Amino acid sequence: MIFWIINIAILLVIILLLLVISMTWPPDSPWAPFWTTKPNIARAMCKMAKVNQRTVVYELGCGTATALTIAAKEFKAPGVGIEIDPLRFFNAWINVNVRFKVGDRVTLVRDNFFNIPLNQADIFFIYLIPNALKRLTPKFLKEVKKNAIFVSYVYPFPVELFRGRLQLLKHDKKNRLYMYKLVSSRGKK
Repeated sequence: MIFWIINIAILLVIILLLLVISMTWPPDSPWAPFWTTKPNIARAMCKMAKVNQRTVVYELGCGTATALTIAAKEFKAPGVGIEIDPLRFFNAWINVNVRFKVGDRVTLVRDNFFNIPLNQADIFFIYLIPNALKRLTPKFLKEVKKNAIFVSYVYPFPVELFRGRLQLLKHDKKNRLYMYKLVSSRGKK
């Protein structure tokens, strides 16, 4: 009996340590931490990008789908959330379909966002670390349509990798948001 209690205690300590580590994740790590976007930040993202029922919003690495659910519920925008992690995906599914009931406007895809075409999006909500943004740059240049908007939370885009094709439109220092516009894409300058 004492053996099981000790094992359960060790497991709980390990889980707690993993949660603490994921909240203080190094920005240059190749792995994605489990950070969530607060609702007030998601609203600021929607307002900054002028989200409405005619804009298609993609959230890459959607986690709990906070930004998508607010875009759908409060701004009536259709959206797509892409999440690879099964636990985060399940959490997003609960939020979209049960908690906020916006499943009619939001599609969730459980996959790696490198495998999903991004050509239908008008606006991207992104809360990704710098290494992920760098790795995504060629995909953005190849697939994303001209004039698409990117709203990045916390981390700026590696603008130099876009070779003049990405324009910073706004930087909200208070909310740590960066809004960019893809001025040309698909190999065209």
